[in-house]
Amino acid sequence: MFRYLAFLTICVFIVHGLPHRSVRQAPPTSASDNVAATSVPKSGSTSGSTTSAKEDARTGPTINWGKCPQLEPSNEEKVKKAAVITKCLEMTPIPKNITRETVEAHREQVAACALQMEGWFDKQGLYRFDKAEGEIKAKKLGNEIEGKVLAYHNQCKSEAEEKYPISSNQLIAQIQLYQACMDYFISEVCGIEVSLPEQK
Repeated sequence: MFRYLAFLTICVFIVHGLPHRSVRQAPPTSASDNVAATSVPKSGSTSGSTTSAKEDARTGPTINWGKCPQLEPSNEEKVKKAAVITKCLEMTPIPKNITRETVEAHREQVAACALQMEGWFDKQGLYRFDKAEGEIKAKKLGNEIEGKVLAYHNQCKSEAEEKYPISSNQLIAQIQLYQACMDYFISEVCGIEVSLPEQK
């Protein structure tokens, strides 16, 4: 999760990554409002300051982590994440008939695969919100910021479970909504800013 662009890049952002939107927009109200399915951004170029335009063009979005530099993933985490996504893409062939519906179905299959490989489902096959809470605490964000983020965790969890209850059989949509909600609020609390590479 910590949990986010051509077809492969879109798939990377499915599971963990800050979506290509302003972090100041209103929080999403449905899973379709956000491509990402992770609460803490994990994809793209990350930086506490700035990177060169040349590097931006090569590595994608630049993320300034604001008051929460602890959230910046290590190179090891990035490599592991890329390996998971690559494995899931290999296990989930791209549909032969490309339509909005088949692309969405494939996206959900890749997301489910990556979440499964990273241990985000419990024995009942439900999303481990407790693991998400544990990862938030493990980041040691400081009492004030951590308190706010945990409050939003509970709020986003409740909203996702209410909109997509277990009975709806829309687990991936539930996870995407939770993580999109968390992306927004963490960005607000931490002052995270995303800069896209300039188009050449």
